[in-house]
Amino acid sequence: MARAENTTVIILSNVGWDFTWQMHQKLAVGLSKLGYHVMFVNPVRRRMSVSGQLRRVVAQLRRQSGSSEQGRQPRPDGVHLVNRWTLPDFNRSLEYVNRQFFVPFLVRRLQRLVVPCRQVVVISYLPFPTAMTLARTLDPDLLVSACFANWSASPFVADRRLCESEWLSNADFVLVNAPSLCEHARRYNPRVYCISSMVDFDLFYRAGRGLAEPAPGSAARCCYYGSVGPLIDTELLAKVSRRYQLRVIGPRRVPLPDLAPGSEVLAQVSYPELPKHLQDVDVFVLPYRLGESTAGGTPAKIFECFAMGNPVVSTYLPSLSPYQNLVYLSRTHDEFLMNIDQALHEPPERREQRIQIARANSTERWVNVLSDWILTGLNQKGGCPG
Repeated sequence: MARAENTTVIILSNVGWDFTWQMHQKLAVGLSKLGYHVMFVNPVRRRMSVSGQLRRVVAQLRRQSGSSEQGRQPRPDGVHLVNRWTLPDFNRSLEYVNRQFFVPFLVRRLQRLVVPCRQVVVISYLPFPTAMTLARTLDPDLLVSACFANWSASPFVADRRLCESEWLSNADFVLVNAPSLCEHARRYNPRVYCISSMVDFDLFYRAGRGLAEPAPGSAARCCYYGSVGPLIDTELLAKVSRRYQLRVIGPRRVPLPDLAPGSEVLAQVSYPELPKHLQDVDVFVLPYRLGESTAGGTPAKIFECFAMGNPVVSTYLPSLSPYQNLVYLSRTHDEFLMNIDQALHEPPERREQRIQIARANSTERWVNVLSDWILTGLNQKGGCPG
């Protein structure tokens, strides 16, 4: 009979530990609290020249420690952080070098960290050749593909070889976080399970406050937090800043346009510190670009916003349609701005409705669900883990 304390979970992540706090890190911490031995493998940087990447790998190989460099996110005792020392999958030659040299080296490192007699579970977020070679070479007792993005439409894979069909079909089961991704994954694998976005409920609920209209003469405060990358409509953020007070929190991977005077732009803060920067927010804004790349997946922060009770105004995402009475969905910039005005005068009972949905989607609840799938999958290899 499989048990958490006798199982090692190796997470091949597509975001680094010190990136904005997402489901990847939440699952790692949650599984470790249940007794699993968890290893979180940081990804290779996406945007870097081959020569620059090689220098980075060589520098890492010279270091004795396998843990990640110090960063802004907390370091839990139950999670072992490991750098993935491989070259990027820019071409077949680099894939060959990884397969012959770097993957065997990394596998030996990971296997030395696995306690003998433990069962091994690999959760892979990466549909790329080297990650699949790594997962295969580890020879896990259970292989899970975590499909949380529409990879075929992603701007991050233009220079890499995508092997999504093999990645999904070889898994013992597939995790998705949106109905559209569930339908897509079932083309390759019948064992697909939907795991919602999740929230450390108490952390954000404590920071929430009742919706209060801004004082006369003052503008409402809107906030976007998270990575500012190519999927974010920065021009829409600029328009928001010209009508309301705007706070942007998080790393910037694309330049921000000129925001209105008085706008606040903060660097990434640690996850435990984040709620205190949100306490005075009136409306959360999710200004995603409309398109195939944002059609799949659910924003990781949606239930964090719900836990605080505040209104959420978003560009139209299919995954948010079930919450259309609680999220103001917008198809144009003008509609987005109009929805912010409407959100400021919404009925007060919507606050409690959001909080109850967030409570039902706590990290604790979803980690326990995932643990049940894992243990059942280990006990019934090849069968349905749910």
